[in-house]
Amino acid sequence: MKVKKLQTVLAIIISAILASGTALAAPEVSMESGVKVEIPIGDTTDDDSLLHTYTKIDLEGELTETVWGKLGLDFYLQDTTARPWASLWDTKTTAATDQAIETVVDEAYLFVMEPYGLPLDLKVGRQHVNMGRGDGVTTLNLFAPASLRYATELSENMPIGGVRTDWYLGDYTITGIVQTKLTPAAYSERVQNFYLDIAAEELKPLLEAFGGGLPVNPIPSVVTPKLGKDDTDLGVGVAVGTNYFGYDLDLVYQHGYVAIPTLQAVAAEPADGYVNLLLTQGYLPMDKVGLTMAGAVRDAGVWAEFTYNRPDQDFFALDLLPKETRPSDAAYLTWLLGADYFFANGAYANLQYVKGLPQEYTEDMLNDYLVVDAYQTFKSDMLKVEGQLMVCLGDGSMAVIPGVSYKLNDDLTLTAKAIKFLGDSNETLGRMEPLSTVALGLNWAF
Repeated sequence: MKVKKLQTVLAIIISAILASGTALAAPEVSMESGVKVEIPIGDTTDDDSLLHTYTKIDLEGELTETVWGKLGLDFYLQDTTARPWASLWDTKTTAATDQAIETVVDEAYLFVMEPYGLPLDLKVGRQHVNMGRGDGVTTLNLFAPASLRYATELSENMPIGGVRTDWYLGDYTITGIVQTKLTPAAYSERVQNFYLDIAAEELKPLLEAFGGGLPVNPIPSVVTPKLGKDDTDLGVGVAVGTNYFGYDLDLVYQHGYVAIPTLQAVAAEPADGYVNLLLTQGYLPMDKVGLTMAGAVRDAGVWAEFTYNRPDQDFFALDLLPKETRPSDAAYLTWLLGADYFFANGAYANLQYVKGLPQEYTEDMLNDYLVVDAYQTFKSDMLKVEGQLMVCLGDGSMAVIPGVSYKLNDDLTLTAKAIKFLGDSNETLGRMEPLSTVALGLNWAF
C-alpha cells in the first residue's frame, strides 16, 4: 500500500474515533533538564571538552476514554567548555539563535485502544519500536536505529515514523509494524568525524588503485530512499507471540533498511589530468526472520534471539572493486543469549553472548561478543554504582564502561560515567580508542 493511501485510511479511522469522544483532558507534563561535560581521554587530535545542555519535555494525555496521545520534544545545545553557551551569546539574530538549538521530536503519536470494538490497539506516529528480547542490543534491529549522541551511551535508539497494531487473538498476539519514513542512525559530530577518518583511511588503497599515476578526486554521495515511492518498499514488521509453559515466544519477520549508509556503487570518471571517483552510499535493504524467547529459570531471567538475515541481492554495484574488498551480500545468522539476576542485597548482574552487533550488517563484518552488565545501589537507592564490560571474543579487544550516580534529592542527580576502549588499532574495539571519554553530568527532572 502506498504511503498516501495508508495515511488517508488512518486519518479517516482516527477522525471517526475522535468525533465520538468527549472533551480533552489536561495533558500531563514531565520535564528533564541538565548539563553534561564530555572530556576526551583517548589518543585523539580532537581534544576539546564539550558542554552539552539539554531539555526534554513530554506531554501525554487522554483525548477520549479510548484515545490518548504523547508528544516528546528534546532541545540540545553543544559548546566547548572553554566557551560555555557561546553558540547562544555570539549569535546576532534570533533566527541564528534558533538554528544553534537542535530540536528533536522524540515521540509524537496517538494510541487508540480497541477501535470500533476490535480486539486490537493502534499506535500512529513517531514511536520507539523494539521487536527483540536482548537487553540494550537486539539482532532484530531494523526499526531501532542507533542514537550515539554521547560516546558513553551505546544502547540508545531513535524512534521511527509509522504505524503499529497489536491484535489480541486468544493466546496469541499479532503485532504489525509499518515504517513510512526512513530513520538513519544518529551520531554526534565527534563520533561521525571518527568514522569519516576510518573511511578515508580504508579508501587510500582504492584511490591508489584507480589513479593509475593520476590524482584521484573522491566524490561521495548518499542516496536516501523515500519509502513507498519510486519502487521502494515500506518497512514492514510482523510478529506472532504466545506464552508456552511460562516462556514468551515470538516469531518475527522484518523487511526494512540498515540505518547506516554503506558503500553501494563505485564509478570512475576520467577528467583532465585526474580521475573522479564517484562513491555512492545507500541504505541496504534487509529481510530478517527471527525466533525470540524470554522467561525465567528459577530466580534468573533468561532470553534468546536467533535471526536469519538476508541482505538485498541487487543492492551492491561494486564490480570495479577487487573481489576480496567487496562487502558480502550472502545471507547469515545472528543470535544472542542472555541471563540476569537480582541479588537480595540490591545488586544486579546481566550476562549476554552476542553474535553480530547492529553496526555489523554483512557476513564479513560479524564478530562474537561477551557483554557483562552490573550495578549495586546504596543508601536507600540514592547512590548507584554500575559497570559494563564488552569483550570481542575474536581478538580480545574490549570496552570498559564504569559509572556512578547520586541523587541529591528526588529531582536532582549527579552522574559520572566513562568509556575506555582497549586493544590494538587494528582490532574491532581497540580501533575505537580515540573515542574514549569521561562524562560528568547534573540532571534535573520534575
